[in-house]
Amino acid sequence: TVEQGNDVPLPDFSQVRLHAVTFLEDPEYFQVSLDGWPQDAGKDVAVRVGEQVYTCERLFPDQYPFRVYCWGASPPEGSHQVLDVFLEHVADPVVQVPFQVPYLPEPTPTK
Repeated sequence: TVEQGNDVPLPDFSQVRLHAVTFLEDPEYFQVSLDGWPQDAGKDVAVRVGEQVYTCERLFPDQYPFRVYCWGASPPEGSHQVLDVFLEHVADPVVQVPFQVPYLPEPTPTK
């Protein structure tokens, strides 16, 4: 049997870059999309924005095979955040993506 040790090659996250950040319909939730996501990134990847763990998924793998969409609790509007990508058996983040959270649009007054 082959043991999974430290000699297992890690997925290459060097091409990961921010695609977009947006609030979802419910402003309590926020989405970050990333391009350059490695095809061989397995399930042992965790994504955090600040202290919040985000859920990530390839939503449109046929159109955007290297894009993932991650969502979770919204950070404060206008704040500077860092998205951290962690692998299960690696202590430090393999990618850190800084970004600024947009401001929510002012509600349109109804007539």
